Amino acid sequence: MLDLKGLREAAMRKGMQLMSDPRVMRVMANPRVMGVMMQAFQLRGTIQGAVDKRARDIARRFRLATEEEVTSLRSRLRDMESMVQSLRARVEARAEDAPQARGAGRGNGEGNGRSGG
Repeated sequence: MLDLKGLREAAMRKGMQLMSDPRVMRVMANPRVMGVMMQAFQLRGTIQGAVDKRARDIARRFRLATEEEVTSLRSRLRDMESMVQSLRARVEARAEDAPQARGAGRGNGEGNGRSGG
């Protein structure tokens, strides 16, 4: 399988070596070269945006969840799980307190809501 991370790191190392070469630095200082580089980076972003939009359209057409939607759902699920855990702890704490409160009220006729007669 292709190691993209290793390939990327090797390309970065080679790029850094090239940037330290005085000839490359001189070419990169040229305003026209800088303009072309900026256009290349902008084009990459434009293409990526168009591809992402097309992928979302296709996913919607086939009623598939997009990566963005799955990420959002996972986040909401984590929030809800946390809320359930918090509510469960509160219910358990009240359940532990309830028998003590009922037991304290039984001796004087309180606690069951009925009158003594």
